[in-house]
Amino acid sequence: KMAAIGAAMRKLAHLCFGVVQTGKPYDPTFAM
Repeated sequence: KMAAIGAAMRKLAHLCFGVVQTGKPYDPTFAM
């Protein structure tokens, strides 16, 4: 269960950092 929470948190962090670094809206296809 903790692993699932960690994965979700990591995904959220990537989403936030991705938006900040690229300066454009988050693109789900880019993360894949």
